[in-house]
Amino acid sequence: MLEHLKRIKNKECFDTYLGKDVQNEIIGLISRRILKTIVSSVQSSKYFSVIMDCTPDVSHKEQLSILLRCVKINQEEVQIKEFFCGFFHITDSTGSGLVETFLNLLAEYNLDLMNCRGQSYDNGANMRGQYKGVQALIKEKNPRALYVPCANHTFNLMVCDAAKSVSIAINFFGTVQRIFYIFCCINRSMGHTAKCL
Repeated sequence: MLEHLKRIKNKECFDTYLGKDVQNEIIGLISRRILKTIVSSVQSSKYFSVIMDCTPDVSHKEQLSILLRCVKINQEEVQIKEFFCGFFHITDSTGSGLVETFLNLLAEYNLDLMNCRGQSYDNGANMRGQYKGVQALIKEKNPRALYVPCANHTFNLMVCDAAKSVSIAINFFGTVQRIFYIFCCINRSMGHTAKCL
């Protein structure tokens, strides 16, 4: 690449191949190669677990992030590997819609759901619901895919509930929120782009 850029700079060639379309194609090729390596690693481990979470992106479209975790056993060591598979735009954020997206991903990567041994999600009803949540629907198809709620989400809910039960904490965070609001409005009146909550 360095040699190619040098030739362009010295005007030895005029076809630069540095346009946005070519760059996007190169990024796509690299992405597919990385995913192929990830899938190969998960397949060689055989068993895997899944971590999923939904969040809106900048354009307010709901997207699902999917991570796969597996155990790599070499003769010298045992390693837990976690691989980010990507963000997937979704139109149906119900448990069944999310399961369908996940199963399509597994089919695309040629991974067997019966080799899934664990699943971890946030505490949203569409994820953890015992009848129509993702964990319940996957467990119907594979009873060995044990569900463990995400510890970080659970801790966050616990801290929020604890803070709501202590009047000093409520007053403190209310005061911090009001101060933040005042500074946002001052910045806004001065022409800055900060938004008031």
